[in-house]
Amino acid sequence: MGRKGLLIKQFLNNAFVTTAIVLIVLSVVALWYDGTMICISTIFETLLLSVVCEVIKHMMYKIDIANIYLGILLHYLLVLAAVLIFGYAFNWVNQLPVYVLAGMCGVVLILCCYLDISRVKADIDEINGLCEKRV
Repeated sequence: MGRKGLLIKQFLNNAFVTTAIVLIVLSVVALWYDGTMICISTIFETLLLSVVCEVIKHMMYKIDIANIYLGILLHYLLVLAAVLIFGYAFNWVNQLPVYVLAGMCGVVLILCCYLDISRVKADIDEINGLCEKRV
């Protein structure tokens, strides 16, 4: 598989993992608000939102921001804007308050960033191991 194929595979994998994390967080929030079910359409809506968030993440990689905290804030605000747009488009804001959506967005973003960092650390360890074998 070529480089583009691996990038597409990683992109889709990240989108599905993000969808799973969103659905877990949404389930916890639904339990908090005495919800009884999650509609099947919500699953596909969150998958579409996850794809949009992956596009935002790749756009953020292209932008070089000197201050890391400013980059994180910009990433959060872009994802939050996407969540709010989807929230109004799919009528999520009538079911949950906006501050709950913003909080869910923050929790999901933190969990996804942690997964990205752990994945990068595993890649670095693998590269270092290969370099040590070669020397």
